Amino acid sequence: MTTKTLCKVCGRRARRRCLALGAYICTRCCGARRGPDFGCPGDCEFYPFGVAGYDLWLRLYDALIPKIVKRVAVETDEIRMESLVGSFDAATDMYGDSPDAAAFLAIQHRLLVERDSDGNTLADRWEAEGWMDLKPDEALMMKYWKTSFVTVTEIQRILDHERMECIDVFDPTEQRFTLVDRNLAARATRFSRVLGWLTHYPNFSKLGQFCHEVPQVVYREFLDLIREAAAEEGYDPVEEGYKAYMMDDLAGLLEDLAVMPGEKMRAIFKHMDSYHCVATYDIAGRREEVRRILEAKPDFEWDDREPEEGDPPEVEYYRWSRVGESREIEREMAPHFRHEPGSEWVGGVGNIKLYEDKLVFEAFTKQLFRLGKKMVERHFGKLVRFVDEEISEIAGAIADNYEEDDYPEEPEPGAIAPSAIPPEVRMAVMTKFYEERYARFLDEEIPALDGMTPREASAKPEARSMLIDVMKVHIHGIDRVNREEGTDISLRPLLEELGLDELIA
Repeated sequence: MTTKTLCKVCGRRARRRCLALGAYICTRCCGARRGPDFGCPGDCEFYPFGVAGYDLWLRLYDALIPKIVKRVAVETDEIRMESLVGSFDAATDMYGDSPDAAAFLAIQHRLLVERDSDGNTLADRWEAEGWMDLKPDEALMMKYWKTSFVTVTEIQRILDHERMECIDVFDPTEQRFTLVDRNLAARATRFSRVLGWLTHYPNFSKLGQFCHEVPQVVYREFLDLIREAAAEEGYDPVEEGYKAYMMDDLAGLLEDLAVMPGEKMRAIFKHMDSYHCVATYDIAGRREEVRRILEAKPDFEWDDREPEEGDPPEVEYYRWSRVGESREIEREMAPHFRHEPGSEWVGGVGNIKLYEDKLVFEAFTKQLFRLGKKMVERHFGKLVRFVDEEISEIAGAIADNYEEDDYPEEPEPGAIAPSAIPPEVRMAVMTKFYEERYARFLDEEIPALDGMTPREASAKPEARSMLIDVMKVHIHGIDRVNREEGTDISLRPLLEELGLDELIA
């Protein structure tokens, strides 16, 4: 005969084993009293606010949203709601968010930010009514949601497919918390930063819908903008004051965040040598003699591809690398663009197109173009005769199409298109490149370190925060390369040498 298990609370038959009570509990008592009443642990599968019950949380959230929308609609006249949605329209359009984004952010603002003459938010009034029309779990979710705030969240570690260890950038204690978000965990890397609503629930935290990553290239400028704007608007110059400002002006901050990367990139590229340079030469001798030189010298590698649009079938393409005689070009280049003999990663000079009656040299910086033209004269001599050249600025186009979130470096021209390289070869070459890159890194002068080398900055306590910021950018970039390319590049030895143990995963 099977022994019946009874609910410890009401005495009815029960099947759930309650981890908090150490006994069985019925579904009715569990649903009505789980949470603060029982002190439910995070590993209970029946508790929506524990990681083990995350799927329950998702279902609870989906059920609560329509009730929130209904409550806000009842409390807000149509003209006011249209105005609120309109204030978020421009920002959400910039990000290509769904049509619902502006409405959702407006509802969140109406619920948690706007206050009546008594200083109460709509959520405050709803709570005073005992969360009317909400079920116990929904009321509990609203209790936590009511404490939500806008901030910048920084991901410290990816724990698994849904959990991340994070800090609130505007929390001076840098208390770590567990963020749960399967979509974000699948695409984020260490030290990604996200602007948006944040809610702390028991056992885990959640970002609100329609939050956006802060690109590394404008991260410091964006934080400065928040602090300066908050001070100008009269908010207390403390972390909580900054959060109050961000809640009040989230729409404006989202717009600022959308345009800042492009503006920063245009300013950076304006001062960079980034041009499309083309020199055209008539073939004065025989085409076959020019071709023989191209085939004989290690500087030039034949590019087996179909003719580009507008080119005749007989055209031949060559990639021009800084090897052989062309390695001399590196004497006039920045140290970090020079390669060691035998290196698998070799920089480019540009490209060569060989037609029946002409040779075209293409480069992507004025420096390489100037040096390359000298090498053309050396390589081909009287076999070619200069006709004309055309130089066009491409920095604006690069900035307008900028999507990466790393600090840019001077462009390396002549690179091979990724699609043309077998994955396993690309992975090996990239690994070798980064190994060589970071072998020199400790003793390179870094502008973001006020011209100090990382080794020098690590010896100065006053420079430690700057060094940490710089290395977070590099870790973020390397983690992204590892994720997208399948590489296993590690900066751990570098971090250990710099004494930055807190950045080692």
